[in-house]
Amino acid sequence: MQSLCHQLLSLLFVFSSLQIHELTEACSCALSHPQDAYCNSDIVIRAKVVGKKLLKDGPFGTMRYTVKQMKMYKGFNKMQMQHVQHIYTDASESLCGVKFDINKYQYLITGESLFYHTVPLI
Repeated sequence: MQSLCHQLLSLLFVFSSLQIHELTEACSCALSHPQDAYCNSDIVIRAKVVGKKLLKDGPFGTMRYTVKQMKMYKGFNKMQMQHVQHIYTDASESLCGVKFDINKYQYLITGESLFYHTVPLI
């Protein structure tokens, strides 16, 4: 009887592990090939991140990065202005948020443009 109970618990563990694997795989932040990222983005810029501010808008927050745009490669027709000043990402890396080093590197940034009161969100 104890052996049967042990076998059932082992099977339950195996099946639950398989289910957990499927759930965690579904919410991963997969990296994409640079060409795919370019083609699937509204805006592509080269910029240096010069500041950041945590916005308390929801349970996890949003990080607003201030950028100095060096060059816009894509997105001229998507934006009313042709200069990006801020980009927004989730504050938590576990929610696919991106962390940038301040005043250290120039980044090639791809993203989606969302307009709220004529302020672009990337």
